[in-house]
Amino acid sequence: MPLFPMRKTLLALFVLFGSREVVTSQVPARPITVCEVFQNLEAYRGKVIEVRGAWNGEELWGDCAETSFGVGMWPAIALHPSRAQEFNKQAATAKRLSQKRGTRPIVTVVGRIDVPDLAELGPGESYVYGANIEPTQIKNISSEKIVPINKDQPMNVCDALQHREAYNGKFVEIRGRFYGNSIGDKCEPLRTERFEWPAIIEIAFPELSIEELDPPATWSVDPNWYNKKAAEASRKGANSNGSRASKEILQFDDPAYGPSLYEYLGIEDQSPMATLVGRFDARDIDLKSELFNGRFGYGHLDSLPARLVIVDVRDIVPVSVAKPSR
Repeated sequence: MPLFPMRKTLLALFVLFGSREVVTSQVPARPITVCEVFQNLEAYRGKVIEVRGAWNGEELWGDCAETSFGVGMWPAIALHPSRAQEFNKQAATAKRLSQKRGTRPIVTVVGRIDVPDLAELGPGESYVYGANIEPTQIKNISSEKIVPINKDQPMNVCDALQHREAYNGKFVEIRGRFYGNSIGDKCEPLRTERFEWPAIIEIAFPELSIEELDPPATWSVDPNWYNKKAAEASRKGANSNGSRASKEILQFDDPAYGPSLYEYLGIEDQSPMATLVGRFDARDIDLKSELFNGRFGYGHLDSLPARLVIVDVRDIVPVSVAKPSR
């Protein structure tokens, strides 16, 4: 048998493993977090790293306390595989492992990090993500439980709105009157420099597109499960008047948030109390928008001051037996 094919094979193996050694020699001993990347962005520019974070199948996300993410808007690193279908198998695995409610997929990504150049931006332009990676590997896929910062100590709607800047982007537990598409409470309206806002928080689904949900979510919620929770709330809060409300709401062209439907029907608010877990979103609602009479909030016509991207709903009880939230 000729020796040339064997020598060719050995040479190919040598080149393969030699090049791999050169690449991985730059990788730290442990994966760094997305937040650590943004804390030391210039130090990692152009280097091959292992970074671990929450993965929605597209970007890698971190739960960062800081508010600066390089030239990007959010604490996320955009992944740009060399082939679009390259990591479909890993994405399917991540999705399967995070099917349990209240969890999200966590992965480690290996690749060279690139930082966008501000000089390439035009006037008034900005980048969505402050860093990019062309991944060579996605590994160590697992699920992580989403833990709110006030676990088992739900705050009320009024506290959440009064301290909205502190809770912005954080996973929280909030207890209040549950209306299916929103959660509210009886407290003074929220007043900002330009507007007066109702004490109502919109409920949003994590599956919404990036145009509707910014930043996007890294977890999922089964809509059938949520609809059952909303139906349970309707039953527990309903009497004959509540049943009437349930029928009337289907005739509204626009969403009815909080107690507005009950007020329209001239009946007492029958909604139950519930504890909701989710990501609390609160942009600067005093910024003037060109739409919706200048408001810059959430929900229909930007009419609400905050949003909760839902993770879980529990402890639904009629108001008559509900314990007060702190």
